[in-house]
Amino acid sequence: MEIKAGYDILEALGLHRRHEAELISCPTCGRCEIDLVDIVEKVRQRLPGDKKHLQIAIMGCVVNGPGEAREVDIGIAGGKGFGFLFKKGEKVRKIPEDRMVDELLEEIAHMT
Repeated sequence: MEIKAGYDILEALGLHRRHEAELISCPTCGRCEIDLVDIVEKVRQRLPGDKKHLQIAIMGCVVNGPGEAREVDIGIAGGKGFGFLFKKGEKVRKIPEDRMVDELLEEIAHMT
């Protein structure tokens, strides 16, 4: 665990090459209206290993989420029971919460 944390710190500082995609999520707050922790963990477990170059954001609300999701390769900004999928800064579509993980991973699978 400590070794992974060390690599994560070096990667965040730009001192070490990433070995997996960069998954960014918010710390959650009272505005979060989706099960963010569960969604992030499911994505992390199922994320393909060949997508090291991607930055992926999974944000819990529509206040800060859209801005953060626009700054990465692909991301989701959560709402009440749904999320907006963003790809390369553009809003793509609205996704029900129960489909977020599958649809995000499908989109990621098609990215090079």
